[in-house]
Amino acid sequence: MNPSTLCAVDALHYRQRTMQSADVAALTRITIQDMLAAFGLNRLRHGRRLLSALCHRPAQRFARTVAEFDRRVAAMGLQAAAAWALERFATTVQADGIDCVPQDSPLLFASNHPGIADTLALFATIPRPDLMTVAAERPFLQALPHMARQLIFVKEDGASQLSVVRAVGMHLRRNGAALTFPAGCIEPDPAHLSGAVESLARWSPSVDLFARLASDLTVVPTLVSNVFNPRALHNPLTRLYKKPADRERFAAMLQAMAPHRFPATVHVVFGEPLRASACREKRQLALHNELRKRMEILLERQRKLRNGQT
Repeated sequence: MNPSTLCAVDALHYRQRTMQSADVAALTRITIQDMLAAFGLNRLRHGRRLLSALCHRPAQRFARTVAEFDRRVAAMGLQAAAAWALERFATTVQADGIDCVPQDSPLLFASNHPGIADTLALFATIPRPDLMTVAAERPFLQALPHMARQLIFVKEDGASQLSVVRAVGMHLRRNGAALTFPAGCIEPDPAHLSGAVESLARWSPSVDLFARLASDLTVVPTLVSNVFNPRALHNPLTRLYKKPADRERFAAMLQAMAPHRFPATVHVVFGEPLRASACREKRQLALHNELRKRMEILLERQRKLRNGQT
């Protein structure tokens, strides 16, 4: 190899390393901001630089893992990349009901959203390489170029809702698969926290809109639970926060930053698939209401399991 070629190769490698470092650096900065927010210190002015420095090492370690996950999404696909990432975050998945899920039709997975590793658990268990996911427009997700190609972003102000419905509908009409979180926000973990059933009242009726755009749509009610390690939820430091939501956010940050201290086994249950055509002749929002009923059934089973009932 002549000197000019060597220089070109070295320059390419340098650009690749620079791009990778830039991605990790951006993810690290965003993660530090999220950590400070979880600690209730995001508005702090004095001492912020020192606290950011203290957060830098765990944030960078987390960012490097996520950046490698994004690279693997392009190299091996979303499902395999998610399985790899779950191992790094000391998380295993138990999935039930996937054998009853259709593999070759327009498919919409409607899931609760307890946070932490729920999306990775779903990515690792849904065997559809064409899966697109409706996600909030967050800087962290936008900093993942390969993952972002499999996301349909919703703006924070809701201004993009119509375009999101159209994008999902177009994907479904092409026999694609999509994942949505109808609550539009983080919900209680059904395995450890109360309020999961009540959260269903906030679910968006968007499934009925999607069904109008994809006539042969199948909707799969999906329940994710046990994303928290109880030791993280009940860590003494969580008592520093009065609001349950703040305690849960802090516990989630503890678990994400020190996964091997707080391992988790996430449970994913795919409920009985619901054919949109079966609800088409019924009243308005029939599909949405039936979806909620089936989610309530899954949650009741979860409650009995948690209480040791059969």
